[in-house]
Amino acid sequence: MIAYTERTEQTATYSRGGDGNDPDNTDAGFRAEPLNNQPFSALYRRYRTAALLLVTGVMMLLSFLWYVPGANHTKTMGEYHVYTFSEFRFNNVIAMYVNHNLDQFSGPRFILNGNGIEYPPLLSMLIRATAGVGVVKDVPLDVYRSGTPVPSTPQDKKAGNAVAYTWLNYAANFFFGLLFILLLANWPGARPWLFALSPLLFLFAGYNWDIIPIAISLAGVFLLRQSILRPDPGRDYNRWLEIAGYAALAVGIWFKLFPVVFLAGVLVQRARQKQWKAIGLGLGVVAALTLIINVPVALANFDSWYFFLWMHQNRPTELSIWYWLLGGMDPATAGRPDVTATINLLSLLLVGSGGLLLTFFAWKSPRRDIVMPLAAALLVWWLTFNKVYDPNFDIWVLFVLVALGVPTWLYMTFTLVSLNWWLVTFIGLHLALEKNTEAINAWFLSHASFLTLMLRLASLAVLIVWSTRELLRPETETEEEYQIAPARVTAPAAAPSTALQQGA
Repeated sequence: MIAYTERTEQTATYSRGGDGNDPDNTDAGFRAEPLNNQPFSALYRRYRTAALLLVTGVMMLLSFLWYVPGANHTKTMGEYHVYTFSEFRFNNVIAMYVNHNLDQFSGPRFILNGNGIEYPPLLSMLIRATAGVGVVKDVPLDVYRSGTPVPSTPQDKKAGNAVAYTWLNYAANFFFGLLFILLLANWPGARPWLFALSPLLFLFAGYNWDIIPIAISLAGVFLLRQSILRPDPGRDYNRWLEIAGYAALAVGIWFKLFPVVFLAGVLVQRARQKQWKAIGLGLGVVAALTLIINVPVALANFDSWYFFLWMHQNRPTELSIWYWLLGGMDPATAGRPDVTATINLLSLLLVGSGGLLLTFFAWKSPRRDIVMPLAAALLVWWLTFNKVYDPNFDIWVLFVLVALGVPTWLYMTFTLVSLNWWLVTFIGLHLALEKNTEAINAWFLSHASFLTLMLRLASLAVLIVWSTRELLRPETETEEEYQIAPARVTAPAAAPSTALQQGA
């Protein structure tokens, strides 16, 4: 969708928004020199997407190679922790296999009603399905109630293949990671190289499954944007693109709940433009898919389906703003059930009220396209007051920052804080496993972890201010053209045919 001037001029005009063919999407008003004098620039524009796919693929592969050796240490969770905390190779993909006895896989029924997992149903089913790549034994499936520990599995039952399970999950991550960078390369205003070259991609591509719902979320928002740019005759949207976009967001939500911020952004955008039929269609698609995804799993084994809701309701707070304010940086206090219940309520109230305020700002914003800025502000606000902030959540923040074209100084600040957060987290976990380290653990929690938390909260505050400013900042005239209107291509005027010239 890049708008070229007449080919006879052999020049190219870029906007800040751009469409992905500008490497940083920041050179507003820049007019390139004739391409004949810039062979490297011409080659770059031609092969930019391929280069992004290659670099992202290599970074993800390196991440997978870093984490996969942990699959050889899966006899017990203790063994896995000792190895991975000391080597800084802990990841949730392998930990899920060990912690939930996924080597009990006993056939297709296990996918629907196997052990409860603390993720929404689509991701839970993917995890259980990939556990079936190992040797399968016909063993009784342990049944348990939500809220009770997963039953321990006798050693002679273990028949799975953790390495094959891990690589199969990484293959899914790899595919969706490439899909994501392909979409990001064509998102107006994005800086995809900041994602492809980020050390956070190395740390978190193989850490969890987050890249899958991230890619699905961007695909949904991308389709819904195209729906407005390419409407059906007589409509202000494209019916099939609208259905596909909302379907993608619904699938993303039931992989991980974070994509709900993108759904909120789209609905507010449609409401501002009084596209009520599009909203009704979208809500119908989301509701239908929600039922299709959840009802069969809940009917097959309600406790297994409900486990992820129960888990997050009863999970004690971890290193977060609440761990400091109500937990007093004391694990015993932070883990008390009454403290957990209070934090659940306060977190819900603050996230909800702040979300409504940001939605009000979006409604009054002079911007025409508020989907990504609103989603970014909602996501960062949510993470600020969530009772759990795992290090891998930072890949979601990285996503919205690069999609908005974050300035380099803010990108670098966020990256350094995130790396510090990851490093201090796993140093603390490693120390906790060592013997006779009670004193150093107490010091580490009250000093190093506390300082890290303060840096994290300060960075989140900066991100909230910046994303809100982006939400309230009107587009420039050039940005409006590239973000709202379809790209226009001005072709050189066709030369008169010979016949016309001859008066035929």
